[in-house]
Amino acid sequence: MLTFKNEVRKSAVHGQGLFTLEPLKAGQILFAFDAQHDKKYTAAEYAKLPEVEQRYIAYWGYQDTMDDCYYLGAGNDRYTNHSTTPSSYVDSEGIVRASHDIPAGGEITCDYTTFDKLTEYKLVGTGARDKLQESIARSSSTATA
Repeated sequence: MLTFKNEVRKSAVHGQGLFTLEPLKAGQILFAFDAQHDKKYTAAEYAKLPEVEQRYIAYWGYQDTMDDCYYLGAGNDRYTNHSTTPSSYVDSEGIVRASHDIPAGGEITCDYTTFDKLTEYKLVGTGARDKLQESIARSSSTATA
């Protein structure tokens, strides 16, 4: 769940983006998983979902590199755009923190490659759907093994 006042608006990075409405300090917690609001799916649970739901979660959520589970935030965090020079990072406990001081009005970005196994699906158009289906198939076979 996001921990700061925010809004979604047009982004210079891509489409819509997540922006802070208040100044944020370096190291400040921006997002932490909250089971009351956010959703976590094990690989086995994800594999049982209809394909349309799997695609939605894969695009708007992420498959964590640490525990292989799929996560879908309940708030505007899904509008956090990718950047190779991000304003946030994921720490060793899976908590998203500000990389540096961010002024009110600043866009929150993150480097998907540091935590999301499905980064390529989000960033590459050609062949991405096939690769996602392969990932789903691998998760299904791992979950049932």
